[in-house]
Amino acid sequence: MSFDGIREQKNQNQTAYYDMYGAVCFLRPNKTTHKSYCISLAKGYKLMDIYPTLEGDGKITRHINIKTLQDIEEKQIKDIIAETLVLNMEAHELKKLNYMKNNVKQENCFSLQRKCFM
Repeated sequence: MSFDGIREQKNQNQTAYYDMYGAVCFLRPNKTTHKSYCISLAKGYKLMDIYPTLEGDGKITRHINIKTLQDIEEKQIKDIIAETLVLNMEAHELKKLNYMKNNVKQENCFSLQRKCFM
């Protein structure tokens, strides 16, 4: 599986995958047995309606446990990761819009203040 624009970052505990907007997912061995793997999805909580088989109940991430090669549903994992990429881009664009909106409000406020004092 590969996606354009994804970078990989490894450490002793996990392999993390990022796009230009932020974290996408993390692959790590099961913490207790190290015989299975977990794909942890960075924005998994936003995917629960579309993919109710995701596990976990934390604030942000959800995960897919993989115990055997037969557990890997490649198409579903590709779809989930693609949807996560869209969510990352949406979050980035919303931040930009809010930033621009706040700056426009401030600029309008400054313009109004200048008119009042002239």
